[in-house]
Amino acid sequence: MTMLAAAASCATPTPARAQPEPSVRATCADLREKLARLPPHDDEVVVTIQVEGEVVAARKDDAVAYVVICRPPDAQVACITYNIEERAVGDRVIVAGAYGPVSPDRIVLDPCLHFDAQSNK
Repeated sequence: MTMLAAAASCATPTPARAQPEPSVRATCADLREKLARLPPHDDEVVVTIQVEGEVVAARKDDAVAYVVICRPPDAQVACITYNIEERAVGDRVIVAGAYGPVSPDRIVLDPCLHFDAQSNK
């Protein structure tokens, strides 16, 4: 048996994941309540969240792209990504990424993925 065949026989096939399953799934309306249940933020622990809401801003600069969802009085969520695709204000999307609290009114997900809310139903 070759070395490659031996290594392959020991490998357990597991699906690849772009990021871990979300610790929190929320809408704009219940995001604050669900985040309040999390333990205190720890920079050593990656917490991922998934939020469904309406795009309120989307733009791309030379390096990254931003998709912002949720309107006050709900906390705004900024999804830091690399492509806004065809996102426009008013689109219903789901953003998912590594949670970074900025303030009670602002949350950053970086890195972040975004997709149409309808494609997840």
